[in-house]
Amino acid sequence: MSANSWIDFADGLVTSFGKEFGNGENNPPVYHVVKTETGGNSPLNPAVITKEEFPINAVFTTISKSLIDGTLIKQGDAGLTVTKYQTEIKQNEDIKRGDDTYFVVSKDPVNPYGTSIVQKLIVRLR
Repeated sequence: MSANSWIDFADGLVTSFGKEFGNGENNPPVYHVVKTETGGNSPLNPAVITKEEFPINAVFTTISKSLIDGTLIKQGDAGLTVTKYQTEIKQNEDIKRGDDTYFVVSKDPVNPYGTSIVQKLIVRLR
């Protein structure tokens, strides 16, 4: 199976299983928020932060209680499986879902054949 076939397969799974969470306001679109900072090299040139939102195909999941250690993974954290992303999602970046903003606590990309097909994230409400 080629890398593109794996990407399409993973995206199909996320799309199919995402439907169990409902449509519309129960399952609002999910976005990767990329912040860019320019300037900020002097008091006369303060930093300007711009935000750009990229749509992603994602499914939120619960985290097994046995994995909650109170340090890295805390009560209330969620799992997030992401496919069809335009930008690399990095630790501490934001994920927006409806009115809620989460930040990425950790990530575990799935890279068979050297091509990232899915990103498995742990996210926490900001």
